Amino acid sequence: MPYVLPRTQPPGIAGRHESCGSLRRTADALEVRDNAGAVFSILDERAAHGLTKRDDDIVTLFTSITNAANKAAVGATKYWNLKTKDSARYTTSEFYGCTVVVVVNGLNVVIGHYGEVAGCVVMEDNSAVQNRIIRPLEENLAFCDFDDNAHAWIIHTSSQNSVGYKAIQKSLRKFGVEAANIKDRLYPSSSGVGGFPGLSKGKVVVDWESKEQGNKATMKVYIEGDTPKFTQDYDCNGDPV
Repeated sequence: MPYVLPRTQPPGIAGRHESCGSLRRTADALEVRDNAGAVFSILDERAAHGLTKRDDDIVTLFTSITNAANKAAVGATKYWNLKTKDSARYTTSEFYGCTVVVVVNGLNVVIGHYGEVAGCVVMEDNSAVQNRIIRPLEENLAFCDFDDNAHAWIIHTSSQNSVGYKAIQKSLRKFGVEAANIKDRLYPSSSGVGGFPGLSKGKVVVDWESKEQGNKATMKVYIEGDTPKFTQDYDCNGDPV
């Protein structure tokens, strides 16, 4: 539950019910100023308990990725090669109802973002699934070296029984991802008007951090939350350690 803390209380307004005059978002709260001039801060759960924002929370990580080359836009699929000597970070546009596929190991990252709106992909439309998801996904998977150490997430709003989900799962298996390492991530769709600034909702980040003078690296995969869904160290050959 949010915590509402009055920051100022001008005299003579006790018990008065005023409509909101203005809103302003801060790093940890939404400031509300009523028509009488009183200012209130609606704090998020973490801020209300006195916990400061970590530098590895998903919002900070997501907003730090300013290079378009490290981001898959809506309707795009991209792959990247990893080296333990080079730290890197990858993401995609915020998602509101789209299907997003993330595939990783110690050598490669693939992210695909497939539109789920009128005129775009519908997960029950086999022709659209094949042309707009499977074809670009497999074209990118073919450039990578995925094996039984690879992990994948299908982030979607449909079901595991949909045409699209089954087709994506089949392609991932075809390119070496073990069935047990393909994770289902179902989320509720929303309008997405204005995006989700300051919120973990609709965000995914793959963080690759070089360590030990470039001899090792740590991968963390964040999906709509500050706690990684996957964390793994790799050596310079891309093998888990």
